[in-house]
Amino acid sequence: MKKLLILCLLVLAILVPATPVFADGPNGDKVIFGGDFTLPSGETLDGNLVVFGGNVTLEEDSRVKGDVTLMGGNVDIAGQVDGDMVVFGGNAHLRATAVVDGQVVVIGGLLQRDEGAKVSGEVIEGFEGRYSRFFNFRLPRHWQTERYPLENWFFGNVMRALQAIFFTLAIMALGVLVIIFLPRQTNQVARVVLGSPLPSLGVGFTILTVTTILAVLLFFTCCFSPFGLLLLLALVIAVLFGWIAIGLMVGQRFLEALNVRQPASEVVAVLIGLLIITLLTYVPYCLGFLFFVVVASIGLGAVVLTRFGTQEYPLPTPVPPAGEAWLPEEHEESETSVTESEEEGEEAPSETDAEESPPEDQGSETVGD
Repeated sequence: MKKLLILCLLVLAILVPATPVFADGPNGDKVIFGGDFTLPSGETLDGNLVVFGGNVTLEEDSRVKGDVTLMGGNVDIAGQVDGDMVVFGGNAHLRATAVVDGQVVVIGGLLQRDEGAKVSGEVIEGFEGRYSRFFNFRLPRHWQTERYPLENWFFGNVMRALQAIFFTLAIMALGVLVIIFLPRQTNQVARVVLGSPLPSLGVGFTILTVTTILAVLLFFTCCFSPFGLLLLLALVIAVLFGWIAIGLMVGQRFLEALNVRQPASEVVAVLIGLLIITLLTYVPYCLGFLFFVVVASIGLGAVVLTRFGTQEYPLPTPVPPAGEAWLPEEHEESETSVTESEEEGEEAPSETDAEESPPEDQGSETVGD
């Protein structure tokens, strides 16, 4: 019962970072962490809208009776915003039907404003206006270009770096929980990754591709959309578990390469390994994405081959019981036939021996005569 409870808590810990969080304020405000938000045409949000790490879309004839604040995402406005619109580390697009009654502030991104879009307040790109009090520096004007301000580029990179750090720390914390509660299963998956990388890559890439396509098809089917969501959640859990196992293996090999005299704990190894492989996914020019696909496929394949680390791969050869020698079937049959023939020879004497040996009665009569 205790192990089951621990396993349930671990599953919840895995699902929390991958699931967007929605919160509603007392005055109709809406706060979203790690998810997108779309306000359909004709609907109204009675309050402020705040989104962290997601995109915002306001369709035509929609309305937000407050401010729209976005960090780490893009916003597409075709409706009406009664307050200010502030975007940190993302791009903003004001369509021809967009109406913003307050200021429009875009920091760390680009603003695209179609002809006909109405903005009642000031339009700010960079660290200007009343929001500049949150930032205590400004770059010189001659360092900027007319279209792409250098300060926007700098702030955008800072926001992306902060997102990378936050995500890496979350993965490392999750890895510590997994290695504490499931050490044997994690080590088993890591051994298969090291010993059978090609089979793991083939199985993992196939499952990753097929499962993603199937989940998307189920998700867009009204009756089976919950099954598609559950399938995606199962895939995410398996990929995360395989990723942590690979991190453990990489951390152990890294410490061995440094000639660490005292064996480090598995917690230290998984922290170092996850830090290395997770940061490598942020390498630019699609190299980081390719690295992620390969590593995720290998880890997923090892998880599937070992049934989440509960069995060995390849399966061990059955060993005969102690004291009994294993023999091929043909050899056993030949030995059995030889033994049977020997026993028959001992039990039944030959006819020649029976004719040559005189009976005992005849010998006794000759002596008496």
